[in-house]
Amino acid sequence: MYNNNERISASEINKFTYCPYQWYYERKYGTKYIRKKFRKANPDYFFDKENKFLSGNHFHKFYRMKYMIKHVAIIILILATIFFVYWCFLWNM
Repeated sequence: MYNNNERISASEINKFTYCPYQWYYERKYGTKYIRKKFRKANPDYFFDKENKFLSGNHFHKFYRMKYMIKHVAIIILILATIFFVYWCFLWNM
């Protein structure tokens, strides 16, 4: 077994809750061995941490932009409704 430690870390618990098989195989064989086997089975696949980081930043940037646009649209709608109700009361008096 790769990791004979009796203690389980918080990150291992997180891995276990995500996928028990992933936790088991990483604990039994280690990440290095698993990646080596994966590269042997899939030679065209390329592990690129930088690319994943950049794509994650891209996702979060556009998610935040959509979030902001949605909230600005809601605020404008609420203000327009308030002004419309106020205008109706003034026009009827």
